[in-house]
Amino acid sequence: MVVDASSNGETKSSEVPITATYIPRDVEYLCEAMALEWVADKEDEETTADLLDAPPVFLIDYPDLFERGWGWERLFPYHSSSVEWPQFKKYLEEYSSHNAGQVATLCSQLRSVQGQGIPPAGCGVLHDAANLCIKIENKLLRSCHSALTVEEIILSSKIKECASHMIQSEGESSAAAAGLVGIAKEARKLSYLLSEDDPDMCLKYDMCEYIRAYAAEVLTKLEKEFSCNTAGHAAENGITASDKSEKPIGNVKWNSNMKKLKKARKKRLKRAEKRRLKREKKRLKREEKRKSEDQTEG
Repeated sequence: MVVDASSNGETKSSEVPITATYIPRDVEYLCEAMALEWVADKEDEETTADLLDAPPVFLIDYPDLFERGWGWERLFPYHSSSVEWPQFKKYLEEYSSHNAGQVATLCSQLRSVQGQGIPPAGCGVLHDAANLCIKIENKLLRSCHSALTVEEIILSSKIKECASHMIQSEGESSAAAAGLVGIAKEARKLSYLLSEDDPDMCLKYDMCEYIRAYAAEVLTKLEKEFSCNTAGHAAENGITASDKSEKPIGNVKWNSNMKKLKKARKKRLKRAEKRRLKREKKRLKREEKRKSEDQTEG
């Protein structure tokens, strides 16, 4: 900050204005170091198939580290405070591309189970993904209803509501399809975890719900974009707002329930962190014991 003497004492700033995309150099270095540390921890673990700790929200800014530490199997949680929406939509499109073969297989299985055979003309990837998502959410609620919390049931209802809106929409969106597929994968994983005897079940379960909660927010944003596009299309065809049903699908008070869900998730993550620290403490003890035995043998 400098003061211009010729400006009658007025203060003029010579600093570069900080915009939403501006990141100070030291902060950027710290973020990269934290991302690298998280990835190193994942690679040191015995198995990386199930990531038990939430990734740094800025991991998506480092493609190489992202590939190593997270990959393309699970949907990355979206945080609006750290990742700009256009950037995340681009990521969703890449996620959709990486999972295209798996989506086609799952949708084919879904059609064969339902006896649909070849999909009707005009039924694209988005509709396939939405139908798949609803099918798996229904299965989760049917088979695991007694094990789910009220907030988790509400979240599932909202997810199905968004998927239904996607089915009714026009056009295609690989980003929306990616969000639906990512959520469907986590729902399948939840069903599996609740049926298995896994010592890390609580930690893995929390991660599934963590991903699903943030993915549902992504669907809400995409749904709004679809609504705008649909409204524009309706206006072009002379359809007024009064001609369209304003009644929402389902009866979910999303905003208030999302707050409850986030609160419940924070509690679960705290418990999960305590378990992680205990596990880390045991691991360190085992290493110390092994080193002590090696020294004794030496």
